[in-house]
Amino acid sequence: MKTLVLSDAAYERLLEVDPAVAQALTSQAPALPEAIELHRMARAGETPELFDLARSRLEATSDAHSDMREVMHELIFRAYELGVQQYVLARWTGYSKQRIAQILSGESNT
Repeated sequence: MKTLVLSDAAYERLLEVDPAVAQALTSQAPALPEAIELHRMARAGETPELFDLARSRLEATSDAHSDMREVMHELIFRAYELGVQQYVLARWTGYSKQRIAQILSGESNT
């Protein structure tokens, strides 16, 4: 599963272009099966579709977060190289000044 981050304007245009997309985005997720079916699935080693879907979405969100963090760190490095002060970078990013210093020093694991 992939995550696509859109601006509000792009999202609105997408919905205008393809009504099927609007339906897919607003449709209700399937409900969990009844308890008896859940227990049958557990005994059979099966996974309910909702759990697969939720796990896929969580993994996609985690991947997107990691990608965006890399972009943010690259922006921090580039702006700092161009002379932007650390306190300004902290204000722009929402990170603390200590976190900016940690990223710039290379001590950042993530």
